[in-house]
Amino acid sequence: MKVAIIDTGIDWTHANFGGPGTAAAYTAAHAVETRPADPRYFGPNAPRIKGGIDLVGDSYNADPNSEAYQPIPHPDPNPLDCNGHGSHVAGTAAGSGVGLCLTKQPAEFAKEGTTMPREYQVISTDDHIIEPPGLFDGRLPKEFADRTPEMREDESGAAWHIPGVEKPIEMSGLGTAAGQKEEEFSPKSKTFDAMR
Repeated sequence: MKVAIIDTGIDWTHANFGGPGTAAAYTAAHAVETRPADPRYFGPNAPRIKGGIDLVGDSYNADPNSEAYQPIPHPDPNPLDCNGHGSHVAGTAAGSGVGLCLTKQPAEFAKEGTTMPREYQVISTDDHIIEPPGLFDGRLPKEFADRTPEMREDESGAAWHIPGVEKPIEMSGLGTAAGQKEEEFSPKSKTFDAMR
């Protein structure tokens, strides 16, 4: 299977894509980011990333209100990610699953009222169930209006309720873990007020 990603680039030095996975490797690659990428990790013979191009260059900024405004594209043959979002998307689509491994003792999960296993990986917190309550209001075609998801909050947390779907889709505490310390992680649903 081949997957093409059009985004902010890809960190081909990351272990998720067969690279060395070190800060030093990324720093070295970034220092020469307008030159062709290292063929050991990028190109036809690379483990994962078979090709690509930087369509605009790292200095590109189309926001006229920004101090760094620079609207002229400067393409180069090396799509090394300068933002992180492209690598996140590519990792979700086709990464090797190198992630943050969290460990909690069973007693800690028992306090939270769950029987989750001791180890699990945070794969993505960009799951699109954590959206503003009115996200779907007035945005669905008329023929689907009776199936519009509705956000409901109560003392146990927040969840999407979809007509015709028996079980609500909870806004998992793990999906809202960005910016939290490991000891604050919990699988329990949260309300918007409890998120950062």
